[in-house]
Amino acid sequence: MKVNNNKILFYSIAAFLIPFAVYIMTLAPTINFIDSDELAAVTSLLGVAHPTGYPLFTILGKVFTLIPVGDEVYRLNLMSAFISSLSVMLFFRLMVFIFSEFRINRSDKTLGENLSSDIIYNVSVASALLLAFSATFWDNATVIEVYSLHTFFLILLIFIFLKAVNYNIEENVTFLRNEKYFILFSLLLGLSFSNHMSSAFLSVGFLYLFAATFGFNKSTFNKLILLLIPFIAGLSLYLYLFIRSDGSLLSWGQVDSLGNFIDHITGKQYETRMFTSVSDLFTQMGRYFLYYFKEFSYIHLILIIPGCIELFRKNKKFFYFTLILFITCLLLASAYMIYDLYSYYLLATIVTAVWSCFGVFYFVSRFARKSPWISYASVFIFILPLSMNFKTADKSNDYMLKDYNFNIFNSAPENSIIISNYTPVFYFQNVKKVRQDLIFVNRDYLYNKWYLNSFIKTYPEIYAESKTEFDNYEIQLDKLISNKEKYLAPKTQSDNQGIFDFQKAMRDLLNSIIKNNIDKTPVFTTLEIDEVNDEKFAADYKKIPQGVLLKLRKPDMPEDYVKIDLNYEVNFDKDFSKEYIMNTYYKANLYQAKYLTDRSDTENAKKFLQKAAELKPGSQEVLRLQQKLNQ
Repeated sequence: MKVNNNKILFYSIAAFLIPFAVYIMTLAPTINFIDSDELAAVTSLLGVAHPTGYPLFTILGKVFTLIPVGDEVYRLNLMSAFISSLSVMLFFRLMVFIFSEFRINRSDKTLGENLSSDIIYNVSVASALLLAFSATFWDNATVIEVYSLHTFFLILLIFIFLKAVNYNIEENVTFLRNEKYFILFSLLLGLSFSNHMSSAFLSVGFLYLFAATFGFNKSTFNKLILLLIPFIAGLSLYLYLFIRSDGSLLSWGQVDSLGNFIDHITGKQYETRMFTSVSDLFTQMGRYFLYYFKEFSYIHLILIIPGCIELFRKNKKFFYFTLILFITCLLLASAYMIYDLYSYYLLATIVTAVWSCFGVFYFVSRFARKSPWISYASVFIFILPLSMNFKTADKSNDYMLKDYNFNIFNSAPENSIIISNYTPVFYFQNVKKVRQDLIFVNRDYLYNKWYLNSFIKTYPEIYAESKTEFDNYEIQLDKLISNKEKYLAPKTQSDNQGIFDFQKAMRDLLNSIIKNNIDKTPVFTTLEIDEVNDEKFAADYKKIPQGVLLKLRKPDMPEDYVKIDLNYEVNFDKDFSKEYIMNTYYKANLYQAKYLTDRSDTENAKKFLQKAAELKPGSQEVLRLQQKLNQ
């Protein structure tokens, strides 16, 4: 096929602008769930993110925060939209290359032999736009997350690797031309790892295609050794973590030593979630496949089988390459036991888009002779996932997490201490400088040595008053870190005693912080930590509902209840994070209604009870309290 530069430029621009326009339309205006809050703070202030650190993403994000539009987090959400749109355009160019140029052997025909440029461009852009509006891809394109950049690298690495294979089968070329794409690929692979370690999902497929093309001999082995140099050059971006580690609460992992550095970039703190059991592996696979069926709004289910058949018929080795990528991603991603798992399957989504492209080609090639316009009509199949996924992907009016932040802020008076599990306040406290007087003690983070040390450094006055308890807790934490298996799966009485000692040390620490501060400053817990209070801390204190918090008071202290009206919009989306927030509001209103009912403030109790009923219609707790009020 002869390349038409003007035509391919037009298609490339369209492949970028169509998704970019939709992404801007559906872009989140502020922080969102999962890691958005922390990443927005870390990139804005050039801190160190949670493992594995994501230095490339952090540096690139800082550049985008300098764009003079909106606030910092909006600019970072815009970065995701921009990079995701580039990925769609790149995928289009990848498919054009696969059809028009790619070969594994010199004697092979190209996969699009004798096809017109119109057909190749149309089926390629059709599959690119299918990818653009698939559920997971679109979800990551509208909010700050590392996965938009990760997807870009996945597509880019596949593209450059195939080009490297293609150039290496040509005859009579110079060394530089022969190896330039492998050198570039190796450098980009290192950079990709500096963004996300799941780039490793590509490894088995790449090794297969490399071996299938060149075999393994002394010459190819030497080539692989040589390529380590540009790979390490790209990977060296992780030195950023050493440079920016300052021991603050926005400097995760305390990566100022080689041991901590290695633990951080390898995600050691998550090792207990990896390869837990075969049953867990299949559970995650089951969850993924239930989601996979609707990823492209079911249209891919029509396309991938004929697409795989067509690809297998045209080039078996390339088909096996895509199949290995899919299976490797499926197995490795499913081995990671987390709730928000779908973004780890993005490589499988990309491979599905490749198969779908050949599926589109399968149908187009059979009708194109009778109707030349069929390939142009195929471009518009993206309208199905666009329309079906729009509602769930649209974050343009999603202020839920920001509202939750400010409901926490408004529930606490000045200089309060708040003991919590989930308080996504990094961005507003550290970047926007809102309510910096509040001190948050994150119980979940206390399981990490870096957080304990950073907290002590940030709040030396709290440490000084509870030094004995802090030091004892550190001893127990060191034991837990060095013997995680015993704590996670205790087998002996000694193991159970270790768990008891650790929980007691944490309980003593939290109780000490409360005891030494409650007379001079308000101390609160959040509602969710009160429900999962394994350590049973604050057992001797009264708990007064105040907004989304519970105020702790000693038995001899006045209760001094403060009525707090919460600001939120009711949302019944079946999403774990949103359901969590709505359940928090439900409990906050119900607790205030119960408290006021017990004190015979019937009028205000009914107001809060009505708000609770709006959040959980038909709730038995609400009905029982309603009966009590009526009596």
